[in-house]
Amino acid sequence: MRTVVISCDRCGKEIKGYPVKIVPEYVDRETGELWPDSDGQFPEWAEKIMDKDFCEDCARKIVRFAIGGLKENPEFKKAVDEMVDGVTPPQ
Repeated sequence: MRTVVISCDRCGKEIKGYPVKIVPEYVDRETGELWPDSDGQFPEWAEKIMDKDFCEDCARKIVRFAIGGLKENPEFKKAVDEMVDGVTPPQ
């Protein structure tokens, strides 16, 4: 018997249920419709992110960062406070 284990590429925890894929797409500025790249080739950064699996919590954090929510990100504030205080969280 084989067991497939999928780990989050951000936090490393085992993903129970379905992993989340983040798939970037180009859109037409005027119509908002999907617009394929002229040469059909994705940029390197897009290929790399499409190859990753994320848990829901990490996907939520990535999206929050992408839409500017980092300003109110408690995890970021905690990490900065720990760094300033000289406390390093376990890795």
